[in-house]
Amino acid sequence: MTVRPGYRGTVVRTDEIRTELGVLARLHPLGTRVRHACGREGTITLDQPPHVPGTFDGRPTARSFADTSNGAAMVCASWDNEFGFDRWIVWVPMESVRTVERQRVNRPGLAGGAR
Repeated sequence: MTVRPGYRGTVVRTDEIRTELGVLARLHPLGTRVRHACGREGTITLDQPPHVPGTFDGRPTARSFADTSNGAAMVCASWDNEFGFDRWIVWVPMESVRTVERQRVNRPGLAGGAR
């Protein structure tokens, strides 16, 4: 997606858009860890309306539909980075991310009882 200075998303306040965004929200809820196709990991996060690309319902969101002929689903994530940025938020096509399973913490004594 090309960044255009001064670009604003398209607000569509219909039940249809809200329902479709709700479906996307169940696929990747806020706080979900994801891995981009390039290998970088991040966390699904909210973005404010002035920064949301594509079509959405006008509320702060982490999901939208691209303003392209196919209307691909987009997702917002705060990406882990080696640059020292506190938050590096970038919108990417939802098809380019996969959910990352959290590592399980080994807590001795919980599964096996007292020793």
